Amino acid sequence: MAIAYGPIASGFYRSHPRVFMTTSPALSKFRQQLILAVLMLCSLLIWLDNTVLSTTLETLADPVRGLDAGPAELQWATGSYTLAFATLMFTAGALGSAQ
Repeated sequence: MAIAYGPIASGFYRSHPRVFMTTSPALSKFRQQLILAVLMLCSLLIWLDNTVLSTTLETLADPVRGLDAGPAELQWATGSYTLAFATLMFTAGALGSAQ
């Protein structure tokens, strides 16, 4: 256990030190491997989603087969997709951390 004092060298800080944990609780080997597997799966899904989005943008911009979307519309599509994906990631992270 380490004792740390505040930035002001006054009597209050010397008589009331703040105590910090110097070691984190150890996780089991299985739990570490499970966390790594979940992170790898999330990385794979993000890569797959970005691949789908990049191929879709080409189709959206095509005037014959697609919607003839200009750069502004493509930017809106990318921004809204990213916003929705980030919102779902934050929600899933909050739900996953609540035990």
